[in-house]
Amino acid sequence: MPATPTPQSPVVPAHVLDATTACVALGATTAGLSSAEAARRLAQHGPNLLAEAPRASALALLAAQFRNVLVLILLAATALSALLGHGVEAVAITVIVLFAVVLGFVQEYRAERAMAALRAMSAPVSVVLRDGEEVELAARD
Repeated sequence: MPATPTPQSPVVPAHVLDATTACVALGATTAGLSSAEAARRLAQHGPNLLAEAPRASALALLAAQFRNVLVLILLAATALSALLGHGVEAVAITVIVLFAVVLGFVQEYRAERAMAALRAMSAPVSVVLRDGEEVELAARD
C-alpha cells in the first residue's frame, strides 16, 4: 500500500494510489461527487480542457511561406538574375517561387481547417459517479 504524502515527503502520483486514498486526497467518496459539489468544482476550476494555441490567420500563413530558407534563396536568385540582365530566367524563377508559396499556403490552410474540424468532431465522453449513480458526461464537464 503506497504511503500517503506528508508535507515532508514528495507528492505521490495519483495513479499509484489505491481508490480509497485517491478519494480522500481529492476530497471525494467512493460514491463519487454530489451534483452540487461537481458544479462548484466546475465553476471554481473551469472545464477540463487543454488550452488551444491561437489559430493563425490566412495572412500569417501566407507570410510564413516567405520565411522559408529555400524561398528566400530563390528570391535572391531572382534578383541576381534580373541584375545580370537574364530577364527570362528571373521570370521563370519568380513563377516557380509563386507556385511553391501558393501550394505551401493552400496545404497549411487546409491542414489548419482539418484540425479544427477534427477538434469539433471529437467530443470525448466520461463515465462518472454523481450522487452514487454512473452518469455519462462530456469530458470537459
